[in-house]
Amino acid sequence: MKSTEEINIRTKLSILAIGLLSFLGILIETSMNVTFPTLMQQMNVSLNTVQ
Repeated sequence: MKSTEEINIRTKLSILAIGLLSFLGILIETSMNVTFPTLMQQMNVSLNTVQ
């Protein structure tokens, strides 16, 4: 006898949401690290203030 278990849609959507949030977090962090020097020059403030 073969037992197959179905993963319900809420579990699949939860896994997808966690993966998407993780990816977006890394993307935003990287883009902000690139943007910090420009923001520092434009606003004439220190790195601590920009962060």
